[in-house]
This record gives sequence, C-alpha cells and structure tokens, in this order.
Amino acid sequence: MKNEEEEKRIEENNEEHEMKKIRYFSLVMKNEFHKLVLKHVFINVYPEESNE
Repeated sequence: MKNEEEEKRIEENNEEHEMKKIRYFSLVMKNEFHKLVLKHVFINVYPEESNE
C-alpha cells in the first residue's frame, strides 16, 4: 500500500514539474516572438535608424 501512495505522489510531482516546464517554455517563446516582432517593426518602420 505504501508503495502505491509513493508512486502516486511521484507521478503528481512529475506532472506538476512538466506543467511548470511547459509554462516556462511558452513564456520564453512568447518573449522571443515579441522580440522578433519588435525587430521586424523597427526595421520596417525606421529603416534609416537601423542602418547606423
């Protein structure tokens, strides 16, 4: 019985860890996406300034 409870706890911890990883990853991706968009906008809207 003790073993089953232990396994269940470990499984729950792993799931929680996966969720945190996924959340972190999506945050990082969103951040990168924003940087790309900003860069794109900056290059297209202010081309003379980006050439310096």
